[in-house]
Amino acid sequence: MKPYPALAYQLGILLVTKAVPGAAQFAAYRFGLSLRLLRNICLWKNILALPILEKLALEELLGGKLLPHLKSIISDIHDAITRTERIVASLSGVWAGPEVKSEPSQKLRPLVDFVAELGSKLERRHASGASEEETRGLARRLKNMLVALNEYDKARAILKTFQLKEAL
Repeated sequence: MKPYPALAYQLGILLVTKAVPGAAQFAAYRFGLSLRLLRNICLWKNILALPILEKLALEELLGGKLLPHLKSIISDIHDAITRTERIVASLSGVWAGPEVKSEPSQKLRPLVDFVAELGSKLERRHASGASEEETRGLARRLKNMLVALNEYDKARAILKTFQLKEAL
């Protein structure tokens, strides 16, 4: 087994999308396909057992396909945030959203870490002189994703970092 299959996948996508014409469009198509599949799997929440859903949705799709794609496009923070929002929306009702009362699955940790990584990247971008209004808008979107994932401490940190005056 390879030591870091997700990293190898991510580097492979990054290199291929730069070198092969049409590869970026194909990667975007595959992302959309995986996202629709994730949404459909989440619709089975009352039929399939949670461990099976976690295996299919979080391990196979999120960890194996979607997060490596997001990591390969993190340099375009707008696109990365938009696609991450789509993933969080797809998880709504099973692992994300206000109706979820149980403890968050540890298999969601990579997604939460990625959202935090986006926050760090946005903070560096803000420090380098990016537009205040644009940065705050993106920070609000990150905060909303963290709240949907029941990560209130990280959401408060985003509010504090970007001096947003709003409630969770």
